[in-house]
Amino acid sequence: MRRAKRFVVAVAVIGTALGAFDGTVEAHTDTCSLATGEMAVGGGPAFRFNTGPFSSGGFNMSATASCSTGVTMFYASGSIGGWCDDGYGSGTTSDGHRFGFIWRGGSLQLAGEVDGTITVTPAITAGSSCTSGASTFFMQGQVVLHH
Repeated sequence: MRRAKRFVVAVAVIGTALGAFDGTVEAHTDTCSLATGEMAVGGGPAFRFNTGPFSSGGFNMSATASCSTGVTMFYASGSIGGWCDDGYGSGTTSDGHRFGFIWRGGSLQLAGEVDGTITVTPAITAGSSCTSGASTFFMQGQVVLHH
């Protein structure tokens, strides 16, 4: 009987120890508010309302951020296609978080390792307009990074 108890205790201790060193990482999130930033699009025709030609190319995003973990900048790049206010894309943040998005009604709805909504508006001061063609957009929003 004693031998059986010792065996059960030994198995429990070894199982607990192995569980502590199984290589898994506890998941956590980082909530970020993005202050005014910029999304630059290139590689194809400038983005217009869907009366113009379909556009596709690459994008780069950068924004001042206030994140729960102390991160102060948000950077991402990837590919984008569609028209102003009606498109799609996918990208990766500078620290490796992958995401996809749908662009509808002036906002990007992000999903994946980055979730949230980013409002984008043509940078009229930089000569961008969805009527004449836009390649620079101002952006701001809320995102959650899943680690």
